[in-house]
Amino acid sequence: MQKSHLFSLFLTLSNAEIRKIQAWLATPIHNKRKELVLLFDWMCLEKEKGGEERLTKQAAFTKLFPTKKYKDASIRILMSYLLKAIQDFLVYQKITQQELDNQIHLAGIYQERKLDKRFQQLIKNIKEKQNNQPFRDADFYQREYLIYKEENTFLAKQSRSRPMSLQKIDDALETNFVIQKLAQSCLTVSHQNVYKSDYKNGLLPEVLAYIEQNDLLRIPAINLYYQGYKFLTAEENANYFATFRKLIVKHQDIFPPAEIRVLYIMAINHCIQKINQESGSIYLQEAFSLYRLGIEKNFLITNGIISRFSYRNIVSSGLKLKEYDWVIDFIHEYKKHLDRVFRESTFYYCLSRYYYEIGNYQEAMKILQQDKYSDLISNLAAKTLLIKIYYEHQENDVLDYFLISFEAFIKRKKEIGYHKANYLNIIRLMKKMLALPLYNKAAKLKLKNEVTATQPLTERAWFLEQLE
Repeated sequence: MQKSHLFSLFLTLSNAEIRKIQAWLATPIHNKRKELVLLFDWMCLEKEKGGEERLTKQAAFTKLFPTKKYKDASIRILMSYLLKAIQDFLVYQKITQQELDNQIHLAGIYQERKLDKRFQQLIKNIKEKQNNQPFRDADFYQREYLIYKEENTFLAKQSRSRPMSLQKIDDALETNFVIQKLAQSCLTVSHQNVYKSDYKNGLLPEVLAYIEQNDLLRIPAINLYYQGYKFLTAEENANYFATFRKLIVKHQDIFPPAEIRVLYIMAINHCIQKINQESGSIYLQEAFSLYRLGIEKNFLITNGIISRFSYRNIVSSGLKLKEYDWVIDFIHEYKKHLDRVFRESTFYYCLSRYYYEIGNYQEAMKILQQDKYSDLISNLAAKTLLIKIYYEHQENDVLDYFLISFEAFIKRKKEIGYHKANYLNIIRLMKKMLALPLYNKAAKLKLKNEVTATQPLTERAWFLEQLE
C-alpha cells in the first residue's frame, strides 16, 4: 500500500479535508460501498496514531474481512475505488471553491432558461463581488471577460438598439492574454537559462511593443511581469530588477499565494545566478531579504511544506551574511515544514553547516559523520563539507582516503546526473591543492587560474580563499 497512488495522495490530506472526505463517503450519492468508509476510517486512525508504516494491504484486508483468507486482488480493487472517491472529492472541492466562476455559470443557466429577473439580479451581484476581489491577476480579467460577455449576450436578446459592453469585453480579454503571455514568457526564459533549451517567442515582440505604446504598464500585473521578463533577458538589467523588487512588495496582495510564490522564486533564482557570476555581489543580500520576506509571508510554504532546496539556500545565504542567530532559529523552527522524506537529512546537514560557519568544527564533524543522509543531495553536500573541514584541520591522510571513497561513490551513483561534473571538479582540484608545493607562488597562481576557469564549481569561493 505504501507504494500506491492512494497512499501518497492520502498523506497530503489535511485534517479538514479528512473530515470532509468522511462525510463525502458517508453520502450514498457519492459512495455506495460501506467498505470504503471502513478502509478510510482505519487509514485515518493509523495516521493519527503515527502508525503510517502499518498501512499495508494485508493489514487493511484483515481489518475489513477478519474471517476471510487474504486476496490481493480484492483489496487492490477497494483501494482503487477509494482513490477514485478521494479524487472526485478533491476535484469537487477545487471547483466549488471558485464561487464567482460558479455564479457566472449559473447566470448562463438562468439566461438559457429565460429567467431574466433572476439573471439581472445575479449578474449585478457578481459584478459587485468581482470589484471587491482582492486579486488582480489574469484570472480576474478572465472573469471580467466572461461577466461582460454574459451581460452582452443578454442585452443583445433584449434589444438590438441597446448599448453593448464590447469594449469592456475586448479590454478584459486583451489584458488577460497579455498577463498570461508575459507570465509564460518569464517561465520559458527561466527554463531556457537553466537547460539551454531553444524556444520560439511567437507574438512576444509585438506584445512587448504594444504594452509600451499603449501605457499598459499602468496595470500592476502587466508591469510586474514586464519588469520580470526584462530583468531575465536584458543585458543591463539592474534597473529592471530594482523596479520588479519594489513592485513585488507593493503589489503582492493582488496575486494568489501560488502565483506570488512563483514570482518570488523567479527573483530569488535570478539573484542566485548573479551571485554565481559576481563574487561578493549585492544580490546575496537581495536573495536573503526575499527569502526572509517569503518565509514571513508564507509565500515559500505550500500545503505546510517548504522545499528542501529553499530551506538549504536560506540557511546558506544567511550564514554567508553572518546572520547566525536568525539562521539557527530558522533551522529549528522550520524543520517541521520539510517533507518528511528529506526532513532529517536536510535538517542535520544545515545544522552541521551552521556549526562549521561559526567555527565549531567538532560539533559539525560529529553530525556529518553520522549516517543521516539518505537524501542524495544532502549526502553530497555533507561529504563536501567534510572535505573542507579535513583540509582546514590539515588531516591530509584522512582526506586522501576520503577523496578516493568519495570519487568512487560519485561514479557509482548514476542518478547524480548533472551534479556529477561539479563534484568531480571539487575532488580533482582538492587533490591538486593537496599536492601543491609549499611556497611555490607560480604553481599556486596556476591553480588559482584553473579554479577560476573551472565550470561548474560550487565551491569556487572557498578554493580561492584557501589559495590566497
